Amino acid sequence: MSEDFYRQAIAREGFCCLPNGLDPSWVTALQQALRSLEPDPNTPIRSLRHLFSKLPILHELCREPFLRRWVESILGASAFPARAIFLDKTPQANWATDWHQDLTIAVRQRRESPGFQAWSLKEGVRHVQPPARVLEQMLTLRLHLDDTDRDRGCLWVVPGSHRFGILSSQEVRGNKEQAIALPVPRGGILAMKPLLVHASRRVTTPSRRRVIHIEFAAAKLPDGLRWRCS
Repeated sequence: MSEDFYRQAIAREGFCCLPNGLDPSWVTALQQALRSLEPDPNTPIRSLRHLFSKLPILHELCREPFLRRWVESILGASAFPARAIFLDKTPQANWATDWHQDLTIAVRQRRESPGFQAWSLKEGVRHVQPPARVLEQMLTLRLHLDDTDRDRGCLWVVPGSHRFGILSSQEVRGNKEQAIALPVPRGGILAMKPLLVHASRRVTTPSRRRVIHIEFAAAKLPDGLRWRCS
């Protein structure tokens, strides 16, 4: 898949799947690193925030030329990894995520600035909803460490919904009739824009669905606000 095709797909649909985005050696290395964080092998971790501080191998991965090439084709050479989250659906920890857009970013401290609203504190880190122009200069890469299909909690998205800015709850729900499922194989990467309307269902086939969600950003924040890369 060429960079032009990738860039056009992201602009048009808001997402693009790279089925063989990760070399198998990277999948194994990430799985092993995550296992080292599990206090009990029989009790998988459901989710982890601030993953860059917990999983140093991610810093190395985000510098890899193959990953930088895809990110920079969308955001430019100034793009940087802003936040990483780990999510794992299992028969013991199984949930559905309702239709939504990803609207918050992590910052170092609270500073009032026009258009920045809905402040919150998550595990000691300040989060805020920025204006759409900031979110439009972001790209999420979802790294799939397991096969993920309709029965294994794959993402459902509304193609093209990222083009309409920040939507109201009613507008988000009204778009879901056009949703499609996005199955991704083990080692695949799903690239998507944060404003893309998306959801996920419960796992119905007993299995794990491990995903590392990495957000890249390119916007400079105003009024002394600073990204907290975590």
